[in-house]
Amino acid sequence: MTSALDIRHWHEAIIQFEQGNVDAALDFYHKITTPLAKIWYDIAMAFWSTGNYPEAIKVLTYSVERDQYFAVAYLQLGILHALQDNLEESLRNFNQVVQCLRSNSFIDYKQIGMPYKLWCYQVLYNIAVVESMLNMKNDAKEMLECAKEYTVNAKQLKFVQDALEKLQNGSLPSKSLCYPTEMQVFKPPVYKTSQLDKRLDFLGKAKVVTSVKIYDLPESPSSPNSQNPLDCKNWPASSSSSAKLPGRPPPPIYKPPASKKGSKSAKNSPTASPVPSPATKSPVPARPPPPNRPPRIMRTDDVNGPDKKTPKRPPPPSCPPKSNKNTTSASKIESSVRSLANSASRATASSVASSSSSSQVNPSRPPPPKVPPPKRTTPRIPPIITKNIPDQNVNFSADAKALSASEKSYVIVKIHCTYTRAFRIKTSIRVDELKELIRGSFEPPVGQIISLWTKQDETPVCIDSSDTYNQILNSGKVKREGRLTIWCFGSKS
Repeated sequence: MTSALDIRHWHEAIIQFEQGNVDAALDFYHKITTPLAKIWYDIAMAFWSTGNYPEAIKVLTYSVERDQYFAVAYLQLGILHALQDNLEESLRNFNQVVQCLRSNSFIDYKQIGMPYKLWCYQVLYNIAVVESMLNMKNDAKEMLECAKEYTVNAKQLKFVQDALEKLQNGSLPSKSLCYPTEMQVFKPPVYKTSQLDKRLDFLGKAKVVTSVKIYDLPESPSSPNSQNPLDCKNWPASSSSSAKLPGRPPPPIYKPPASKKGSKSAKNSPTASPVPSPATKSPVPARPPPPNRPPRIMRTDDVNGPDKKTPKRPPPPSCPPKSNKNTTSASKIESSVRSLANSASRATASSVASSSSSSQVNPSRPPPPKVPPPKRTTPRIPPIITKNIPDQNVNFSADAKALSASEKSYVIVKIHCTYTRAFRIKTSIRVDELKELIRGSFEPPVGQIISLWTKQDETPVCIDSSDTYNQILNSGKVKREGRLTIWCFGSKS
């Protein structure tokens, strides 16, 4: 339930119920669109307060259907059935409360809206009371002995011991059942009900951080013909007038600098003019023009300033006079070319003159050796190796025939059972022998084999007889491949 309107109706219903207006409280309860198990419990308590027990039982049943572990609802159902002398149903509801407690000493409902602790020893005491009313005193005594183990202090232990003494003397009183009163109900959380009437202002109110005062204006005169000092039409035409704006200081009056003795301006003027006073307000004299000076001629010495001179660049280092290398190199190349040409001409002449042996051009290099070329040999052709490959018409020996016959007498069978195993078995094996082999070859061992199945031309075939098994073994595919796949379905041993 997340609707704020449902929480508001629940809160108003609680207020009306505490004031004693049960009908108004029920009206607010019925306006809730999605009631929880706690709200159904509150409605049942409202009916209980008016004495309408059947309607309270009906509403508590709705609450238990919404929450199967709602222990206090089961407790109140047991109390209502006990008040109506329906003891067996009351005992069943109390036992359901014990199951919801899950061996815990108590359940504290304060954290979900109701200030009540459901103690386990009280529930066991209620069971003992109902059993004593059913004349089951031995069971009631055992239940009270069990309730001692769930007590947490001396007061609770004394309560159980007193109940045991009363049971030994007679029976337990039926009106001594332990349960919360009908005025103890669940309430919505406080943090939700406190926000129902509050309107949160997320933006907040505006605050003045600072203010600037522009003018200190005088109070406006009471006469209607008075002039507004901030009106631009009423301002003076020039700043030289004696009218002053309110709150604004007068403009500063310019004072010319005093003339120095020996200055050019004092020499040029015949008489020094006195400093005008602020009362006379004489016009400000204009600044005299600068004297005419001849243009300054820039020199190289004045680049870095009048007192700093630029250092002169040192002269380049003196080198010896260059000789004409081109002419000498050209002459050297020409002489070498001529010497080479002369030697070449001598070599050709000597080679022509001597027919038996050639003269050496370079006497320091020996002549190459004269080796005859190798003789060409014919390529070697590898010999052709021929093998006698037997064909189908060749007759095998007796040993080969016996070997092929022994190989054909076996077949590899793949068995799919609890897991998969493969066996190499003879084709002469019977179906019952194959089943015994399957039973003893798997761990855990297979019990009764229900059926064996295989595939023949993509069609499942059940091996239910020896004829079917022999027919499958003698099929062309099994003979050709020597393999067979079988699925086994059986029961565990």
